[in-house]
Amino acid sequence: MKTRYLVYRSKGSQDLICTTDATDKASAYKTARRNGFILPAGAWAFREPEAHFWANVDRRGPDECWLWNVSVSNNGYGNTRHEKRQQGSHRVAWLLERGPIPKGLLVLHRCDVRACCNPSHLFLGTLADNMADMVAKGRQSHANTNPVRGSAHVQAKLVEEDIPHIRRLSASGISSQNIANIFGVSRTAVYQIVERKRWKHVA
Repeated sequence: MKTRYLVYRSKGSQDLICTTDATDKASAYKTARRNGFILPAGAWAFREPEAHFWANVDRRGPDECWLWNVSVSNNGYGNTRHEKRQQGSHRVAWLLERGPIPKGLLVLHRCDVRACCNPSHLFLGTLADNMADMVAKGRQSHANTNPVRGSAHVQAKLVEEDIPHIRRLSASGISSQNIANIFGVSRTAVYQIVERKRWKHVA
């Protein structure tokens, strides 16, 4: 059964080349070329029913974080309704681009930015994988134990590795409130980090 596909110049581009009716992505590309459109090597297509989801994602360069810009929970994850139930926006991004998530597996972030929906930043893993990844990145300090890395305070919400990331996100134009939601801190804390009024020892 055919459905409408939207074909963009690249994965992170907002530059729409054409729309076409096709049964899958491969046939969408073939049909577009058959209709005279020149598609670059990185052209990206998705079904029109998915357009509403991707319209709520700040799609940037293919290697950058694509932040969910609608509803972000206190824990930093994006929320959206998909298949008649609330799901994390990163899970929906995986479902739309990669397919079903096998039972017992989680959708994890390589970039460590919970609101990111860039499929290339996501991977599947178990709960044990998630915990191991957290420890490897020094994020175990978010637990209710004294941190091994980062601030020595037992209630610290951030570690040193978070600080350059926060400053890069701010420099790229992401609002302080969105960054605060992602990392589970206040907007004031983000401002003070960006202005180097706090965490001055982190380059």
